[in-house]
Amino acid sequence: MLLLMLLMLFSNGTTSFKDNFTLSHYELPKTNIEKLGLEQLKGIHKYALGSLVGNFTGVTSTLSVQNPKVTGDGQSISQIWISDSSKRGILEVGWHVYPMVSSGHCLFIYWTADRYQSTGCFNLQCKGFVQVDTKVVLGGVISQREISLAISQDKKTQNWWLLVDGKRIGYWPSALLKSIQQGASFVAAGGEVATLNGKAILQMGSGKFPSSGKGFAAYHRNIRVSDANHVIHDARLQTTLINTNQACYGIGNIQYNPQWGSHFFFGGPGCS
Repeated sequence: MLLLMLLMLFSNGTTSFKDNFTLSHYELPKTNIEKLGLEQLKGIHKYALGSLVGNFTGVTSTLSVQNPKVTGDGQSISQIWISDSSKRGILEVGWHVYPMVSSGHCLFIYWTADRYQSTGCFNLQCKGFVQVDTKVVLGGVISQREISLAISQDKKTQNWWLLVDGKRIGYWPSALLKSIQQGASFVAAGGEVATLNGKAILQMGSGKFPSSGKGFAAYHRNIRVSDANHVIHDARLQTTLINTNQACYGIGNIQYNPQWGSHFFFGGPGCS
């Protein structure tokens, strides 16, 4: 589904961290896209996301739930990611609009232990994820306007838990993803659009650019990470566009305030 092989070195972003902090975003040049292997993905994938490299045992975000216009074989996604530095073991949680699979904006999870080569699946389509709370339907339509999602590693078992609105829904066993048994090295949050033939013009987020702001643009807010000691911090992500440009989609600077914590707006109408 989603191969996120991002460059770990953010050499041309400017950073300013205080009580209120901002981060500039940038676009990866084509040469870096090729180095990351993104050109080998099936179909066309475009991203607007914030990411962070370090030592992590969890990531959480509150996502606005939108209804972007999606046609054909396309899908529009808002999610969080967590993985090891080599991007072999990857966990993903979010919502997507994917007409070929279901109608409406639906909750999904995804995992792979080998960069999407032969392991992993959506939701409960294969063995792996162990669901303990069946009140939340994986693949089901989300009725609320925003949803809090988290991936968190248990200190004792090293299992990775999925939390939805603060409730433990199930877990990925530690043995399933050996590359992140001792914690993760990469976290991200943001949006993606994907299509097999690359012809469809897909909305990301709400279909509005981030400059539209609160009430209009899609967002991730209260983005937090747990470090190697399971201490929770506001996530000071670096934002970027991949395989696209600001005429199609956008992502705003990371911002902070007491009400929304670490947050950003993203999305756009798409373009050919």
